[in-house]
Amino acid sequence: MATSSTLRNVLGGIVLLLTVFAVATSVFYLPRRFPTGAYRETSGIVEGSSPVFQSRVKANTATYAYVRLANGEVVLASVQWNRPVTKGTTVTLHDYARSNGRHEYVVVRAHRQ
Repeated sequence: MATSSTLRNVLGGIVLLLTVFAVATSVFYLPRRFPTGAYRETSGIVEGSSPVFQSRVKANTATYAYVRLANGEVVLASVQWNRPVTKGTTVTLHDYARSNGRHEYVVVRAHRQ
């Protein structure tokens, strides 16, 4: 029975470490990566290859792309556009939301220059 007790202690230690890691991540990393607040009419430029991925819900298609904001921050954004957004496309952020304590993608309006 000593092995059962040892195994239980090891598993308990692993669970404790994972819990500490999850709490530390939510307290220190996530608030910096996904700040609260709102971006209103902030310009950005699509970076990298786009679309990053596409999500089809009912009849609507959302294209996700990495967007660099005017302040230099890069966010993963849901670009409402009826065709793929290419690198260099200028976008305008019109909303940013946190819902139920979870990060929601920035919804952007894309337009070509």
